[in-house]
Amino acid sequence: MLKLIFVVFSLPLLLQLKRKNLWALTARSLFIMCLVVLTLLPTGLNLIYSNLSFFFFDGLCIPLIILTLWISGLMVMARYKVFLSGDSRKFFILSIIFLNNLLIICFISENLLLFYIIFEASLVPTIVLILGWGYQPERLQARSYFVIYTVTASLPLLIRLVLVYRENIRLSIILVN
Repeated sequence: MLKLIFVVFSLPLLLQLKRKNLWALTARSLFIMCLVVLTLLPTGLNLIYSNLSFFFFDGLCIPLIILTLWISGLMVMARYKVFLSGDSRKFFILSIIFLNNLLIICFISENLLLFYIIFEASLVPTIVLILGWGYQPERLQARSYFVIYTVTASLPLLIRLVLVYRENIRLSIILVN
């Protein structure tokens, strides 16, 4: 399942890194993938739950995936100056692709601990984007606030996840009788 997710969401973008008009192709691919996921919304794509599965789709994850792809396409379009200056444009695209993959895996994860780990891992490319292409005077201060707010909010969540695991012996999002 994870390989399928990587192929569907990353391969069209990774194949374009050698192209000349990288900016337009990347934005177009993100919006096309957003429309493809949007076609899954009416069906709900309810997958059968099994104990071996770490991922599932529900009515909440598909709109979040659509929002992630849409905002990423808008990020690429808004940072056209990166492509004009030639200032690490491949690294910019790769960090957006990596962030997209992490967020999509985070949204479809069935295990709360996997959700926590992947969400915290998605903060690394976000910090890279802030430091690499943020506005000059405020980007270091934004990084500091970002780290402080993340640590103060995520540590109580991790403690609560440990307590839930001690009580229930499982960390599944799905309620099974």
